[in-house]
Amino acid sequence: MDKKFTLESRLKKYTALAGGLTAAVVGTGQIYTDINPDAVLSADGDSLNIDFNGDMIVDLTLSMINQSISGTFSYGSQIVSYGVSFNYANVSAGNGANSGWMASNSSPVNVAAGAAIGGAGSFSNGSGVLGSNVYVTYGAPFSAYNTTYASGGNFLGSTDGYIGVKFDASGAAHYGWVRVELSADSETLTVKDYAFQPIPGEDIIAGDMGTVGISELNNFASIVSTNNNVVISLLNGTNSADATITSVSGQQVFSQFINADREVIELKDFASGIYMVNVRSEKGIVSKKVYVK
Repeated sequence: MDKKFTLESRLKKYTALAGGLTAAVVGTGQIYTDINPDAVLSADGDSLNIDFNGDMIVDLTLSMINQSISGTFSYGSQIVSYGVSFNYANVSAGNGANSGWMASNSSPVNVAAGAAIGGAGSFSNGSGVLGSNVYVTYGAPFSAYNTTYASGGNFLGSTDGYIGVKFDASGAAHYGWVRVELSADSETLTVKDYAFQPIPGEDIIAGDMGTVGISELNNFASIVSTNNNVVISLLNGTNSADATITSVSGQQVFSQFINADREVIELKDFASGIYMVNVRSEKGIVSKKVYVK
């Protein structure tokens, strides 16, 4: 499935949410966010927080556990070495009645593209396993017993898997999806995009990016990323705005007031990774994900 992203949809999303979710884009379909470049979780402890509706509350967290232990034990007169590695891709949500991920027998469901996510589904909260592998290796004379001790999860080896999500906004349940890819060895989780239904209680279709008509908003700013710099230009009579940069974990790492037509922000001292650049004015918010090498 080709990913797509339009500035119009992002402008509609953030401007609508600035006035509260009840003022969201009713009738224009799902509100879609492309993660570009994709977020890749592979190291032990890597995580990604997702805030569907921009209310600064984390609705879902995806994380990786890649750990190993090793040692030896005695077997007669021999000392046998062993190793155990654990690879888990996890999803977790809050404990509220309107929070959770779509589940079957307490395991996250890999929702089929085109299937409905909504009130008829079963949801669990807390933490669940998208996919896992546990490997056991032995030295001589037990080398023949080296094996994958346990393997499972509905997303294991999935190229385009959909996590069905329920989250709370102003006391009402909203439904969404997150598209992920999990390697067959469960060592790498790639998060590609997500969307949510702005109408409380209404179903969303897995993979549906929605349809957005011609925006009635004027683009008040542009954000261009090049050579580890971000160039922000204020347009259409906009005199001032606030610029912030946050990491994928949601930590704000930069903030600046802009009152010039063009501002260059250097990113050379930032740690490598994915960041979100937000420009806010009285006209709304323009947002762009950038990658620092």
